[in-house]
Amino acid sequence: MSKIYQIHVFGKPGCDKCHTLNGRLDDLLQKADWADFEKVYHDLETESGLVEFCEAECLNPQRVPGFYVTKANPSTGTQEPLPNPRSRRPGSPRRLQRPLHLDRPPNRLHPRRSRRHLPPHDRSRPPPGQKPVAAAGPMADAPPASPVYGILPKASMVDYPGRMAAVVFLAGCNFRCGFCHNAPLMGRRGAPGMSWTDVEQACRRFRDNWVHSVVVTGGEPTLHPGLFPILEKLREWKFSIKLDTNGSRPDVLEQALPLVDYVAMDVKFAPADYPRLAGFSDIDSLTRSIALIRDRAPRYEFRTTVIEAWHDEAKIRAIGQWVRGARLHVLQAFIPRDDLPDP
Repeated sequence: MSKIYQIHVFGKPGCDKCHTLNGRLDDLLQKADWADFEKVYHDLETESGLVEFCEAECLNPQRVPGFYVTKANPSTGTQEPLPNPRSRRPGSPRRLQRPLHLDRPPNRLHPRRSRRHLPPHDRSRPPPGQKPVAAAGPMADAPPASPVYGILPKASMVDYPGRMAAVVFLAGCNFRCGFCHNAPLMGRRGAPGMSWTDVEQACRRFRDNWVHSVVVTGGEPTLHPGLFPILEKLREWKFSIKLDTNGSRPDVLEQALPLVDYVAMDVKFAPADYPRLAGFSDIDSLTRSIALIRDRAPRYEFRTTVIEAWHDEAKIRAIGQWVRGARLHVLQAFIPRDDLPDP
């Protein structure tokens, strides 16, 4: 007999992300809190799987794996898809959840990108040469900005091992990695954040949809002076917290460790390659962070994105020696994209 809820997962053979999603979902469904759920897997390389995928109009065909949840309707005896509280047109791009009134400057890292993809100009700004006028009315009492630059509107099942998690972005980074998928956040240090009201409302929506974990990422979160306020707020809201870091600020990391449940540090290159490939030369700080995480983090992983041109066997061995003694060092495949900064 079918359970009340079914999680329909779409994947294909040989897909690492599909394998990861299935494994984490299987682990999740073994817990008592998920006794009313079961997984239904659809192989996209079979006719039946492809038909199911085409009928699931809520899924983006450019993103595999994908999934949606159905609930049993007692009156009809069928499974019906649960509505998405933040639905978007099928095929539309994944985007950060941002207040609509904030103006986003052109992305100077990618000058060829069309400006039509940027949010509309903030018409509340005065014309050049005129002084700004003090806010009046409701906006005068608007809550102060949080450190959160943006939040993915949908939960992730691959960013926090074993958990569905909201993903929160803090802007600014002190590395210049040519393969960075979050490159638009590099030069946004000090950029205005979402209001605390918007952040709290987003977190409430996630909790209402069984998401009890948050990944705080960037950019580099330890650069942001608002890191501790957001960690404390997430603690207050009873979220499990994972912190992503490049390890460049061990003093801040040491203070943050008691507030987080999981730490992921990117060990991007062999030590000697950091100045040339990341623009960062304080290797002692990285070594301190590795030791801190290895010795004091409750749960952690070190991860390296493997790029053929930069990571030969000798480089990987050097990285492995650097993190020697760690419980987990993940090697992940580089996924090329047209909009990445030049190395």
